[in-house]
Amino acid sequence: MKIIQVVGYKNSGKTTVSSGIIKMLTKKGYRVASLKHHGHGGVPLGLEDTDSERHLRAGSVLAGVEGEGHLNLSVQDMDWNMESLIGIYRAMHTEILVIEGFKQHNFGKIVLLRNQEDSHLLNNSSNIKAILAEETLENVTHPIFHNNNDLYNWVENNLSIFKNH
Repeated sequence: MKIIQVVGYKNSGKTTVSSGIIKMLTKKGYRVASLKHHGHGGVPLGLEDTDSERHLRAGSVLAGVEGEGHLNLSVQDMDWNMESLIGIYRAMHTEILVIEGFKQHNFGKIVLLRNQEDSHLLNNSSNIKAILAEETLENVTHPIFHNNNDLYNWVENNLSIFKNH
């Protein structure tokens, strides 16, 4: 399974870029999945006032609901590490996993920069494969793109540089 990691600060366009990559790769026939870091503090929303929430409150550590070929799972009180998370995606026969966030991990990264002030993210990131920047950058050795479509085309043509995990 190849992993493409999209990182950047809040409102840098991570979800737009991740969604674009997913759409492009899916159209090419790949089995693509995504994992997003909920970096806003607290528990991610989505189960309020559901039977699954009632099951979790009753003590279930895993609550799932299936219908029309869709499965939603919620797990609580588990200390997730990246290998455990990746294992779930591998078990689902994912060919390409697009990870949004989780800056500290060392997967092949696409770094999004809104402005020159964000460029210090380049010094704090490992395994950078490409940069999407609104402004021109000096002294950068990685491929730099100024629009999403050029980046998506580059990802499609350079999938081999994203390592298998």
